[in-house]
Amino acid sequence: MPEQEPELDLDRLWKETNEILREGPINRALWDAAEAAKPLALEGDLLVLGLPASEFRHASYLQTDINRAKLRQILHARTGRFLDLRVIEGTTPEAWERTKERERHAEEKAMAGLRRAATYKGAEAAWEAANQGISAVFTGVRARAYATVKARLLLKAFPVVFKADQEARAQESGSDEAHERYLNRLLDRIATYVDLPPTVVALEYLRYAASRRQTGSG
Repeated sequence: MPEQEPELDLDRLWKETNEILREGPINRALWDAAEAAKPLALEGDLLVLGLPASEFRHASYLQTDINRAKLRQILHARTGRFLDLRVIEGTTPEAWERTKERERHAEEKAMAGLRRAATYKGAEAAWEAANQGISAVFTGVRARAYATVKARLLLKAFPVVFKADQEARAQESGSDEAHERYLNRLLDRIATYVDLPPTVVALEYLRYAASRRQTGSG
């Protein structure tokens, strides 16, 4: 039988990671973020780090491409494994379990929505597919509190809405009022996700849709 891989002492591993970090170039933001983080679990090759709510502002410093690569390099040198990182709010294993449970519920809800969408016909099916597509864009995204992340998600959401708008109006060209109602519901939902007034989101969407039509990419 193959030898069982020894269980990692996560607290010791993270302590050593912090020490090695401080031997390199000065990066106070990363140092403070790594020091505030607590290792909570190792699931496969995913190392879960927790930050208290009062320190969660540090999460972004652990998740930039450069800092994440640096941490993964150190962890690989210490363990021989290519570990990925996930940062959550909370400093106990129970916080990680709650996070997974929320994500399971969100996934189940999204799948149930997709099953419901399969029963819709015509234009309604297009709008329902967009509704589920918006859920897929925003559900489970890390660090959604940051303005840059919200902006990127907004840019991902608009093509989903535009596709539905085009398909629905093509299938039922005489139902403009119904299409406007569906469209505004989607834009209101997106506005809630990105913490912007619905009118601002609608304005940006109309600009996006106009540019798509002008370039003929609709």
